[in-house]
Amino acid sequence: RSFIYLIDCQDPERYGESLDYFDKVMEYFKEQRQNIPIMVLLHKFDPEIKENRELNKRALVLKQNLLKYKEFQIYFFETSIYDIKSIMDAFSTGLSFLFENVEMLYSYFEDISKRYNILFISLIDSTGITVGEYYSALRLIDKLKIYNLYLEVLKKVKMENKEKYEFSDILSNGKRFSGVIEVLNLSNFDFYLLIIIEEEKENLEKTISALDAIEAEKDKMEVIISQILT
Repeated sequence: RSFIYLIDCQDPERYGESLDYFDKVMEYFKEQRQNIPIMVLLHKFDPEIKENRELNKRALVLKQNLLKYKEFQIYFFETSIYDIKSIMDAFSTGLSFLFENVEMLYSYFEDISKRYNILFISLIDSTGITVGEYYSALRLIDKLKIYNLYLEVLKKVKMENKEKYEFSDILSNGKRFSGVIEVLNLSNFDFYLLIIIEEEKENLEKTISALDAIEAEKDKMEVIISQILT
């Protein structure tokens, strides 16, 4: 379980009211001995004002005020309806608290990423919530680009009723990457496994071999992931 608390970061006049109500909620949790993760969404942190100095200063003050409850695990997220990924990341974190073995999923993704030199791997449910992911040395701008590509490709996967879809694009550093979406059926629910591999310009056969090896391991991955999540 987790508790989500939303604050409108563009309405500073109501910060005091938000903090007072948060205090009451925390006191209730302490009385009930409910030590659950707290997710604070600083909402309306829109892309066009995200770098605004005054907004960031106010957000920092809010965080400092809320962190006085050291006995609770408090997580902060800057969200906006104009940045769907920010909302999905927040709710994905909340969902992860429901899965006792989410750390095992992370470890498994880390293991296969090292074996196949994967840049990014993510398991996403049919509603768009990320159940687990692993990535290394991937810039935020590239992660957002990959997620937007995923949304575009997913439409084709559903429209064409495909079990697998491959695509390719360019990272912010100019290097190309290959991506694949694999449809996994876990407990009669569809999940989407997104895998990104950096292409080897001088040795494309190596990239193709890696994708083929991942495809060959699909059934095994499906079984392992299912065991972890159930």
